[in-house]
Amino acid sequence: RSVEWVFDAVQQHGKELRDRQSRAMAKDMLAVRRQGFARKRYIGSAASGRQAPVDSVYA
Repeated sequence: RSVEWVFDAVQQHGKELRDRQSRAMAKDMLAVRRQGFARKRYIGSAASGRQAPVDSVYA
C-alpha cells in the first residue's frame, strides 16, 4: 500500500518535471524564432540567386 503510494508520487513528480522541461524548450524555440524574424537576414548562395529568410531555418 505505502509502496504504491510512493510510486505514484514519483511518477507524478516526473510528469511535472517533464512538463516544465517541454514548456521551457518551447519558450526557447519561440525566442529563437523571434530573433530570426527580427534579423530577417538573407542567407543562401548569391550564385544560385535563391535567397531564404533566416526564420525559414527555424520554421
